[in-house]
Amino acid sequence: MAPKPISPDGSSSDSYSLYFKGLISLISLKPTTGLLAGFGVAICREEDDSILFKNKGSLNYSGITGWEAELMALKLGLAKAVSLRINHISIYFDDPEIFELVMGRSVPKDEKIALLMDDVQRIRQQFISSIPILVARNQTEFVHKLAKETIVSRLIGPMPRTAQKKTCGNCFDDVIKGEKMFSVALCRHQFCVDCMKQHIEVSLNKGGVPRCPHDGCTSNLNLIACTHLLTPKQREMWKQRIKEESITVYDRFHCPNPKCWALMSKTELIKSTEDGVRKHCFKCWKPFCVNCKVPWHSNLSCKEYKRSGQKPTTTVWRQCRSCQHMIKLSKKLTTVTCRCGYKFCYACGAQWKHGGCSHHHQAVMDLMDAAIAFIEEGVRVQEDAQKPAGEPSLYGSSSDSHNLYFKGLISFQTTTGLLAGFGVAICREEDDSFLFKNKGSLNYSGITDLEAELMALKLGLAKAVSMRINHISIYFDDPEIFELVMGRSVPKHEKIAMLIDDVQRIRQQFSSSIPILVARNQTEFVYKLAKETIVSNNSIPMPRGSQKKTCGNCFHDDVDGEKMFSVALCSHQFCVECMKQDIEVSLNEGGVPRCPHYGCTSILTLKSCAHLLTPKLKEMWEHRIKEESIPVCDRFHCPNPRCWALMSKTELVESTEDGVRRHCFKCRKHFCITCKVLWHSNLSCKEYKSSVQKPTTTVWRQCRSCQHMIKLSGKCINVTCRCGYRFCYACGAQWKFGGCSHHRQAVMELVVGLVLIFLVFIVTSAFLASELPITLDPFNTNISPWGKWEILIEGWNHRPPSLETRNSDMRCPLSQSDL
Repeated sequence: MAPKPISPDGSSSDSYSLYFKGLISLISLKPTTGLLAGFGVAICREEDDSILFKNKGSLNYSGITGWEAELMALKLGLAKAVSLRINHISIYFDDPEIFELVMGRSVPKDEKIALLMDDVQRIRQQFISSIPILVARNQTEFVHKLAKETIVSRLIGPMPRTAQKKTCGNCFDDVIKGEKMFSVALCRHQFCVDCMKQHIEVSLNKGGVPRCPHDGCTSNLNLIACTHLLTPKQREMWKQRIKEESITVYDRFHCPNPKCWALMSKTELIKSTEDGVRKHCFKCWKPFCVNCKVPWHSNLSCKEYKRSGQKPTTTVWRQCRSCQHMIKLSKKLTTVTCRCGYKFCYACGAQWKHGGCSHHHQAVMDLMDAAIAFIEEGVRVQEDAQKPAGEPSLYGSSSDSHNLYFKGLISFQTTTGLLAGFGVAICREEDDSFLFKNKGSLNYSGITDLEAELMALKLGLAKAVSMRINHISIYFDDPEIFELVMGRSVPKHEKIAMLIDDVQRIRQQFSSSIPILVARNQTEFVYKLAKETIVSNNSIPMPRGSQKKTCGNCFHDDVDGEKMFSVALCSHQFCVECMKQDIEVSLNEGGVPRCPHYGCTSILTLKSCAHLLTPKLKEMWEHRIKEESIPVCDRFHCPNPRCWALMSKTELVESTEDGVRRHCFKCRKHFCITCKVLWHSNLSCKEYKSSVQKPTTTVWRQCRSCQHMIKLSGKCINVTCRCGYRFCYACGAQWKFGGCSHHRQAVMELVVGLVLIFLVFIVTSAFLASELPITLDPFNTNISPWGKWEILIEGWNHRPPSLETRNSDMRCPLSQSDL
C-alpha cells in the first residue's frame, strides 16, 4: 500500500507509528550455525493503524549483542521512514534501556552502541517530529514475530522432503516450493526465482553488477550460477558490467565510433604496441586518436587537428548514465528521456529532476542573483545620493574592511565517540571590535580535522555575506588549509574538494577576500569557542553533588543540573532562563518553538515545556500549533476584529450550514464566507459588493508576525504591535531602516520636490538681482529666505524700465541701509 500524497513534493504530513524489534538467538539447532540475529520493522498509519510497510531480515554481524540488534532494527526502520517522505513519526519502544538511551537520559558505555546512537539521532533530525514512546511488550508482538521468523528460517533443521515450503526473503511469500527457490552462494540468502529475475534485470539496467537483494547484504551474484535466469541479451549485458567494474572510472575509454562505443582501458591503450596515438578498436577495428578521443584524423597531427576547428563527430551523442545506451540529439532540446526511462540534461549529462539539472538551476539562480543585485545597487545608489556624507547606507552593505577568524576542532577522547565543534568571529579591522561571534557543534559522522576547519570557514564566510560585507581578510592558523584555499595544493579527498569548491564560490561574492596566515596565538579566542562547544556536548558522568552543566545558549558553565532543560528529541541542554526567553520570542514571532541549538530543527513539545509557560504563553502555543496544522492558503479568520478566531476554509466550505452564511465557533457571530465580512442581512453577495458599504474591518490591520488585529488610534502610520513587530499601517510592510517601501518613495519624492523648489529659488534670485541696481547676496544668513524674496519682489516692481536708463534719475526706493 503506497502512502497517500499530501504535499506537492510527495512528503506526507500525516502521523505514523514505527514498531521495531531486534533479536538474537542464544541456542541454535546446529553447533556450526553460531549466533544468529534478526530484525522486524513495521510502519503503520496512526489514524487507522493500517500497515504501510513491514520487513524482516537477518543481521550478519559477528559478536552482535541484544542492544546492537535493537538499535540496528531502529536505524533500518527510521531510514525506511525517511525514504517514504514521512515527516511526523512516533517510535514505540518495549525496552526501557533503549528508550533511556534514545531520550538522552543515559550514556552508552560501549563504542559500537555510541556509534549506532549517533546514527539514530542523525536520522531523527530529518523528521519534523519524532516522538519516542515506551509501551508494554505485548504492543510490539507482531514485529517480535517477524524477527523470530527470520531467525527460525536461518536455522537449518531437518524437514520431510514432501513438506518443504520456503519463504522468499523479498516478497515474503511462504508457500514456495524448494525447487522454485534460488540461494545466493556467498551469503545463503534465499529468494524465489521470479523475484531474482526482476532484481537482476533492474540491477543490470541501472548499470551495475547484480548483488544479493537482502537488506544490507553486499554479496555479488555469480554469472554462472544465474545463467538459467537470464536471457541472451541480459547475459551479454552482465559481461559488459563485469568488464566495467574491472576498469576504474578514470581509466575507462569508449570507442569514438557512436555505432560501436566499446569499452577499453586507457592504460592498456597507452601501453599497447601500436606506435604513436593511433589505436584500433578491438570490436569495430576502426582507428582512432587516443589523445583527441575522435576517429583517426589522417594527414593531420593532434595539434593541427585541434587548431583546424573541426569538431569531434561524437559531439551529437550522449551516453545514458542509467543503461549506458548512446543517444543522438535529433532536436534542439536539452531534456532527453532514454529508452530505459532515465531523464537527463543533454548539455551536462546530469539527471533532470525538479524541473532542471544542477547547471540549469545554477544558471537560473545566477541570473536571479544578478538581477536582484542590479536592482538593489540601483536603489542603494539612488537613496545614498540623498543622504548626508558619512551617514551609513540604508541597506547595510559595508565598504569597510573586516577580519574573519575561524576554528574547527574534533575531540578523540570522549565517552560518546567523536565530537566536533567550531568557533567563528568577525571583527572590524579599524578597532578590532567584535561584530559577530558564534560557536556550535558539527554533527557529522567520521569528520576529520580538515573537514571541521573548512566547515567553520564556510559558515563564517556565509555569515559575512549575509551581513553585506564587501571586503574581508581571512586569518588562517593552519598552513595546510591556507595552501588549499590559495590553490597551491590539490585536495586528495572528495569531501575536502567539495568543501573547497563551496568556500571559493562564497568568496566570489565579496569585492575582495584576502587569506592571511598567522600564528596560532592570534586565533586563540575562536579556538576557545570551539573547545567550549565540545566540552558542553561531552556527557561525562560526575558525582551527584558536584554536577554543574553548561548552557548551550548563554554558555554559563556553573548551572545546577536541576535548573537545566533537556530537549527530548535531540538531547541539547539549556538553562531554564534561556529556554523561557527563547520560547517567548518564538511564540511572539509567530512560530512553534524549536530547539535553540545552532542548526537543530527539533520541535519542542508543549507538554514538556508546560512548567516554563505562563497561562498566556500556553494559550498562544496552542494557537500556534493550530496555525501550523492548517496550511497558509487554507486559513480563514473571523471577520469580527474583536475575535479574529482561526478556522479552516475547507472545513467551512464542507460545513452542513446552507449557502455562504457561517458562524464563528468562538464569538458565535455570523459572517459571509465569500465576502469575508460580517453577515450582510437582506443583501446577496453581489448586491453587497455593488453597494457603497465597505467592510467594517477597513480601520483594522493584521500584524504579520503574531496575526493580532490592530486598530489605528492616531494618525501615525508607524505602528508597533504588542509582539514587538513594527510595520507600516498603510501597506502592512515591515518598518525597517526608517520606513517602509512606499514611505521611502514618498520621502524621496518630497526631497526631490524641495530640491527643485530650492533650485528655482536660487535661479530666480540670481535673475532678479541681476536686473536690480542693488546688491543682494542670496546666501546671506542674516536675512531669512522669505525676507530676501520680499526684497527682490519689491525691487522688481520698482526696477528701471530698461538697461539704457539704468543710470538715469530713476532709482530704486530701497537703499543699501534699508537692506
